[in-house]
Amino acid sequence: MKSTTIFGVLLASAQVQAHAVLTYPAWRGNNLLSNESFPFGMARTYPCGGMPLTTNRTFYPLDGSGAFAFEPGWSPGHGLNAVYINLCIGPGEGSDAKEVANCSLTITGPLELKGPHDNQYEGQVCIPRLGLPKGVVPKKGDLASLQVVQIVKHGAALYSCADIIFTDDLAQVPAVNETNCFNSSGLSLKPAKFIADGDAAAAGSGAAAMMQNSGLLSAAFGLMVFAYLL
Repeated sequence: MKSTTIFGVLLASAQVQAHAVLTYPAWRGNNLLSNESFPFGMARTYPCGGMPLTTNRTFYPLDGSGAFAFEPGWSPGHGLNAVYINLCIGPGEGSDAKEVANCSLTITGPLELKGPHDNQYEGQVCIPRLGLPKGVVPKKGDLASLQVVQIVKHGAALYSCADIIFTDDLAQVPAVNETNCFNSSGLSLKPAKFIADGDAAAAGSGAAAMMQNSGLLSAAFGLMVFAYLL
């Protein structure tokens, strides 16, 4: 399985509680910790896992055709998750703008993320051409952030962000190649499948049992059900 060096470097950190390390575009920073300020883990803090805006912005294609890559397996319990990738607009005008203004624009999701097992694991997933939310047309120089939301099986939502600046000059965009955009063996990321509550019986007793017992699905999707495809 192909891996990135950052996993080996950060694996030794104590009290690792977070979910995902963003590898492309550049991550806001290391939120792989829990402490007195973040007893349940820094990554549970909306909108960007407790990390403030950074000046380390990555130039990103104006049409959204850039890549998005992350390592999802940084804590136990991430063998099967739902994932959303959202576009956060802003910050707004003025020197006092300290955070993005809106993170409700979904680029893709829900996605079903499957890892090799339910323990902490190594590996990366990459979307080579991410795209933009429908109807969003950025301008050159617009500031934004890409937010990944990972919903774990007990229902918690975990966040990380990468800050970007849109450009129409592809020469400014960091190269995307096999060294930074690859999918490790044993990991898969694909569109989630849904079935309505009323169709549970037709889906089979196994799916019905999963729907009845899944707090994640009832909390996140209400009358819709996230089908765990094993």
